[in-house]
Formats: sequence, C-alpha cells, structure tokens
Amino acid sequence: MIAYLLLMSLPLLFGLTQPRRAPDAALILVAILYWLFIGLRFQTGTDWFGYMNQLRVVKYLDLPKIWQQAEPGFWTLLWINDRTGWGLTGINIMSATVFLIGLFAFARKTASPWIAVAVATSYLVLTLGMGGIRQAMAMGLIFIVLADWNKRSTASKLLFIGAASLFHFSAVFMAAFLAFGKGSSRRLQVLGIFGAGLVVIFLTRSQPEQVDIYMQRYVGEGSVVAQGAIFHALLNALPAGVYLLFRKRWREYFGPNPLLIALSLAALAMLPLVFVSSIAASRLSMYLTVAPMMIWASAPLVFGGQKSQAQLAAGVLAVQAGVMVVWLAFANVAPAFFPYRNVLLGAG
Repeated sequence: MIAYLLLMSLPLLFGLTQPRRAPDAALILVAILYWLFIGLRFQTGTDWFGYMNQLRVVKYLDLPKIWQQAEPGFWTLLWINDRTGWGLTGINIMSATVFLIGLFAFARKTASPWIAVAVATSYLVLTLGMGGIRQAMAMGLIFIVLADWNKRSTASKLLFIGAASLFHFSAVFMAAFLAFGKGSSRRLQVLGIFGAGLVVIFLTRSQPEQVDIYMQRYVGEGSVVAQGAIFHALLNALPAGVYLLFRKRWREYFGPNPLLIALSLAALAMLPLVFVSSIAASRLSMYLTVAPMMIWASAPLVFGGQKSQAQLAAGVLAVQAGVMVVWLAFANVAPAFFPYRNVLLGAG
C-alpha cells in the first residue's frame, strides 16, 4: 500500500501547503510522476491479463477487420502496439497520457486543483487509470472537453464525445449534458435534452453490435455485477447532495452553473440505478466523478471563513486519503493492485 500512499501524498502535500495555488510547473511535475506510476506499471491492476488476451486476438486481425470491432479506437491501439512490439506497456502509456492530460487540464480549472487531483486519485485513478484503460482513454477525452466546456461549440463537444465512444461506448452518456452550459436557458436545456437523445439514438444505431454487447452485459439476468458500484455512487452522490442543498452559496461565489447541477442530479440518480444494473451505474459514475472534483475543490471557499479555509481544505484532503486506504484494504479487486510493479523498477 506504500506505493499508492506515496502517490496520494503528492496532491496532499501541495494541497496542504498551497490550498488555492497550483503553479503550472508543479502540476506538470506531479502529472509526470503520475504518468510514470500508471503508464509504466507491470502486471498491476485489474485489467492487465484481460487486455493481454485481447493482444493475442488482435494478432489475427487486419486493419479493415479492426474497424469492424466494437470500440474500434481501442482495437486500433491494440493493433498498432502489437505490430510495433510495444505490447500492453505501449497501450498503458498511451492511455495514461490521454487520461492524465485530461485529468490535470480539468483539475487546473477548479477552485483548488490539488483537491480535485486528490479526489480523482482516491478512486478514479486506481479503478479506471489502472483498472480499465479503455474507459480511461474515453475519460481523458471527456476531461479535456469539460475543462473548456463553456467555451466550446456544440460541434466540438460532439466531436470529443464521439471520439471517446470509440474507446468506450458508454461515453455517449455525456451527450445528455450538451445543453447545460453557462448562460443556457431552461428552454435551451429542454431542447438540448431532446437533441442529446437524438444524438445517442444515432450513435447507438450506428453501432448495433456494441449496443447488443452492452445490453447483454448491463441488463437482465446475465448482466455483470459490480460489487463496488454502490460505494462509487455514494462517493459522487454525497457531495452532489451537499451541493444541491447549498447551491445558493455556490452561486454567490461562482455564479450559476447549470452543468454542475445536471451532473449532481445524475450522480443522485446513480443510487437507484445500482439496484437495477450495478455495472451500468458503476461505468456511468466514472464520468460523474467530475462533479465531486468540482464540489470538494470549492467547498472550503463556500463554507470556510478567511481563517478556516485551510483547515477545511485539510479535512477534505484527509477524507480523500481515507477513501483510498479503505478501498485498497477492503475492495474485492484490491489484491490485483498488490504488489505494485513498475517497468522502471525492473519488472518485466
């Protein structure tokens, strides 16, 4: 567990000493250290051996057949790394690069980047960055577009969401938030929801085989059970509930934020979804981690006075460290993360 605590100590240390400031040089340095930790891991994480099997399959596929596969973007990466001899390490490096560029770009735009990074590290970095690199690639692209959400056109947002769906089809879920941006009216939001529905229908119709796979995996008696889904749903829902209860305070500090309201409502909706399809709730909750990142990063400002902001920031950081420790100690998949191995440490 020491390796993971050392990783978490980076945002904790900067967050305690500079709760509001995050110089670009410091963010880049920490991002590089994260990249070395995640991208160069070896036989560590829940996804390692499953993707090794996919690498064996891709040896027998040519490029035209690659693009007939579900989530062809990821299969293309498999094909490239098989042909170049980089193997799974090459794929991990590519995934970690996109994921972390997006994560740190988004965190940089929050009220306290170090708290935002700590929130992501406590769960998302492990379960996605080191446990589901297909969705990590998709999440990285979603982070990038969310970092400048209010400045981007609808076409730009759709481009990123569509690209993300090539790596993990669940990314089409983010189309539901297209109309929620700064200055958007209720009428536009309602029209946007219907428009997003049309986008999702188009994307699902264009990839019917992928829809069938997801229906078998996520719905019905044969669906996969994600035992940690309620845990992650609560990690998102609790701060989301706090935000919705006290959103007037947030509005006083940061102005209206329709996107955060929509994300928070979606986070609350994941709780009942857990009992319908735990795997669907788990996968969608990954994208909704952006809500607690924004909420916890701004909570010390909203609830703390001039003198108590640092103490509140320290409390939030301590809770995130506790979440990581609890997950590593009790999650059913945690053994896959021990011992931690890295190519730079002589593994492989």
